[in-house]
Amino acid sequence: IFKYSSRPGTAAAKLPDDVPLEEKKRRNNDLLAVQEETSLRRRRALVGRALEVLVEGPSRKKPDVAVGRTTHNYIVHFATPDMTPGRFVEVEITDATPLTVSGRLKTQERP
Repeated sequence: IFKYSSRPGTAAAKLPDDVPLEEKKRRNNDLLAVQEETSLRRRRALVGRALEVLVEGPSRKKPDVAVGRTTHNYIVHFATPDMTPGRFVEVEITDATPLTVSGRLKTQERP
């Protein structure tokens, strides 16, 4: 979600800007809030499920935690002794935020 900005050479660039900056900010924040709520609801629906996760390696912020992605491109954080990228593991999802889910390793590497 981005605030509109005119592009030179377009028809819209020639129109007057009749929306005050504060209104633009309010609308942008409203849309961001809806998106955050939707994202959290979708990720919370994964809690309790076991998902196949492709290991990407250690997290940049928490090097003792692995990060990977599901087949639907959800970011997953979980503990594992082997953070070798490219492995597939099964992770049971235990928690969710608007941007990521976290869980515990259910099985070791899958073929």
